[in-house]
Amino acid sequence: FLVQGVGIVLGGTLRSGKFSVNDRLLVGPDRSGFYRNVLLKSIHRQCVPSQHVYEGQHATLAIKSLGRNKEQLKRNQFRKGMVVVREQDRELLEQNTVREFLADIKVLHHSTTISPGYSPVVHLGVVRQAAIILSIKDRDGNECTARTGSEVTVRFRFLHAAEFLSKGRSLIFREGRAKGCGRVAELYPPENVQLFQS
Repeated sequence: FLVQGVGIVLGGTLRSGKFSVNDRLLVGPDRSGFYRNVLLKSIHRQCVPSQHVYEGQHATLAIKSLGRNKEQLKRNQFRKGMVVVREQDRELLEQNTVREFLADIKVLHHSTTISPGYSPVVHLGVVRQAAIILSIKDRDGNECTARTGSEVTVRFRFLHAAEFLSKGRSLIFREGRAKGCGRVAELYPPENVQLFQS
């Protein structure tokens, strides 16, 4: 949200750990794949100001930009699916910010066959983005195509931007009336890619 007199306010549920007012955080990945440094100015839980937010609690966080240039934060720099992480958890971001991942899927419905090059919209919690299928393998590891009822392992590549994912996360993919579901089996973090803006 962009609240007049306050600035950018982010909302969501804290999945692990604890945030406190004046914590230094990283928010991202943005459309370019970067995480930006921010300062947590205030926390509201159930419309009441708070000093802390704990695991499992829903909260809104007012933030301001940090860094050398301290640019003004704008609403168009944020999108659904971005995460907020403590500054000391950079290693977690480097391991889990990916464009490519492997998923074990089951095709629930498709009128023909699915082969590499097919690009459905993939939903992983609040993350939703078109992804192209790079390869499809059966349970024995052989290249194959998929059709309704198939249980296969698929390598996806997001078309537009990197996303923060975790192994075991459930997913749904769809395109028109075609649907499938599954779980993330493996992540392929890019090598030698700068994720953090100074």
